[in-house]
Amino acid sequence: MNETATAEAVPMYLTAKQLAKRWHMTLNALYTARSKADRDFPPGFRQGRGLLFPLDGVLAHEAKKKMADRSFNPGLDASNAPVERKAA
Repeated sequence: MNETATAEAVPMYLTAKQLAKRWHMTLNALYTARSKADRDFPPGFRQGRGLLFPLDGVLAHEAKKKMADRSFNPGLDASNAPVERKAA
């Protein structure tokens, strides 16, 4: 297989529309979340009139969010903590 065909098959950047579809949200919700003051959002940049997000930044952000979620990270769930017994 040709190297250029492989490189073209995997996009290096996602458009705002592609990212909104990936995260099951509206485009307006994506723009609103990006503009919030906490800035807990993958880095993106303007290219002409559009907004592009590097794929590696999106994947890193998703991994970070996944590790902060108790359903994916059992270590964060307090019910999984070892039980401390008092001495009798």
